[in-house]
Amino acid sequence: MSTLIEQIQQLSKVEKIQLVLQVWDDIAQDPQSAPAVPLLVQQEVLRRSAVIHANPKTSSTLQDIAQRLGVKL
Repeated sequence: MSTLIEQIQQLSKVEKIQLVLQVWDDIAQDPQSAPAVPLLVQQEVLRRSAVIHANPKTSSTLQDIAQRLGVKL
C-alpha cells in the first residue's frame, strides 16, 4: 500500500484531483456498497449548504475551481 501512496504523492495537484474524481465516480457506480454517512457529517453538509445559499458570492462553484486548477470536468 505504501508504494501506491508514494506513487500518488508524486502526482501533480491536477492529477491528484483527477484521480479523486475517478475514485468518486467508481464509488458512485455502486452506491449501496458505500458506507453510511454519519449523522454529524450530514448535519455539517446541511449547515455549510445553508451558509452558501445565504451568501452565494462568498463561495466558488465546482466549475470555477476546476477552471482555476486547469481541470476539465
